[in-house]
Amino acid sequence: MGYIQATLSITSLFMAHSGGEVECLKTPAPISIDGQLDEAAWTAAFKESSPLQDIVVDPRAPEHSQDWYQVMPGGGNTNNGGLRVSRGQFDGDEDLLVRWATVWDQDYLYFAFDVTDDSVHIYERNYEARDGNIDGIWLLFDTSHDAPQFEFPPQEFNTAEVALQSTYAGDDHYWIFAPLTGREAGTAWSSSLSARGDPILNDPANGHVIGVVSDTGYTVEIRLPWSVFEPFFGAPLVPEHGLTIGFDITFMDIDGDPPGYYEAPFGGAMAWSSDFENDNSPGVLGDLLISGRSIGKTFKRGDANADGAIDISDAVFGLGYLFLGGPTPACLKTVDSDDSAVVDLSDSIYLLNHLFLSGPALPEPFKACGTDPTEDRLTCDSHPPCG
Repeated sequence: MGYIQATLSITSLFMAHSGGEVECLKTPAPISIDGQLDEAAWTAAFKESSPLQDIVVDPRAPEHSQDWYQVMPGGGNTNNGGLRVSRGQFDGDEDLLVRWATVWDQDYLYFAFDVTDDSVHIYERNYEARDGNIDGIWLLFDTSHDAPQFEFPPQEFNTAEVALQSTYAGDDHYWIFAPLTGREAGTAWSSSLSARGDPILNDPANGHVIGVVSDTGYTVEIRLPWSVFEPFFGAPLVPEHGLTIGFDITFMDIDGDPPGYYEAPFGGAMAWSSDFENDNSPGVLGDLLISGRSIGKTFKRGDANADGAIDISDAVFGLGYLFLGGPTPACLKTVDSDDSAVVDLSDSIYLLNHLFLSGPALPEPFKACGTDPTEDRLTCDSHPPCG
């Protein structure tokens, strides 16, 4: 398959953004922002998003063939034609590879990043004024989703030409994050404040941005209160199924010792949906689709027969499955009453003890539908009472 540079035609306007698309699912439990990607929601979100959302140097490899990326003309200091490399130089996925996912709840829009980086740098300079020498992240938004929109062949468009038809308006905004810092939380700079520290996201007491160095690079969690979009949207931005926001990510990487700027050969920048024109043109952003679908399979522990109630019939159903050749539950997690990651006799005993002998409550999710907070190999294809 060839990848041919497309050119913009002014007659190619139509109602769809020209970049990538990501579905943001709802998390049934709030995410704890500590830089550790150990929540069940992140585990499920990464299973759905990777490798399709991964930001890689060369997305043409078979495992990334369905990724979104924008083809750039070669030249300058880009990696021989660019692909996702918007400036600078990368030597392969070991130099920089970004796995990312996003979820939401009524209070926050969350992002998680698992970054492979062979040269990690901690930011310890001015936390109030923007500094380009960072290992960090740009998150860019067209909150009203009203930028000029164009039609292009799949994965082929010239963002510089799109930018001629599209400029940032009052509802468009981006934040720059340096997640690895010498203080207890990351740093966030706001484009609306001339790239100065954001009063909400940059305050370490709020704990909205935290990164942690790992064996292979670093991990990041970012929590954006929906209220931070209100100054740009013009009203409270209410998360609900069907909400679509123009969106893109740019990742910056600096290398060298001391660290150089994000120019070749000391680092670079890669974007998910476009290139570095995304800070000038919301028309090149992709789409962030807010979905009412919950991340992961939701179920109610103990409801083995899936009738919506938890009673003695569930213990009988579990025993029938184990010892009498009864039907296999569509969600084995419902039978695992003690959350031991194994379905056995002890589960029915645990449930009966709770029901009739004032024994301890079953581990969550028990009283309401939810996802499993612990990882195990038990399957859950469906649980009708939970949708």
